[in-house]
Amino acid sequence: MNPESVDAVDDALGADALDSLRRRVLRATLTVLAVALPIICAFIVVAAIVNHTMDTTTAVLSAYSITFPLLRLLGSRVGFRWSALLLLGLLALASVFIAARGGVAVGNILLYVLVLLLSTLFFGKRGAL
Repeated sequence: MNPESVDAVDDALGADALDSLRRRVLRATLTVLAVALPIICAFIVVAAIVNHTMDTTTAVLSAYSITFPLLRLLGSRVGFRWSALLLLGLLALASVFIAARGGVAVGNILLYVLVLLLSTLFFGKRGAL
C-alpha cells in the first residue's frame, strides 16, 4: 500500500469520525435543551405568577422554550445542516431574550460562547466567522 492511499484512508476515517461527533453533539444538545429549558421556564413562570411579576418578556421567553422540543422531534426530518442552523439561531435568540430581560450577565456571555463553539464544530471556519 502506498503512502498516498494510506493518507486518503486516514483522511476519510477522520472525516467520518468528525461527522459522527457533530451529529452526536447536535443530538445531545437538542435532547438536553428540549427537556431542561421547558422545565426551567415553568419554574420561572410559576415564580413570576406567585410574585405578581409576570410580564410580556417572561411570557414570550417561556413560550419560546417550546421550540426546542419541537426542533428535537423534527431534527431527524430536516437533516443535520438545518437542525444545526435552527439550533444556533434559537440559542442566539434566547441570549437576546435573556439580555432584554435582565441585561448582560455571565450567563448571557456564556451562551454567546456556546453558540460560537457549536457553530465552529458544526460548520468549521465559516461557522466561526
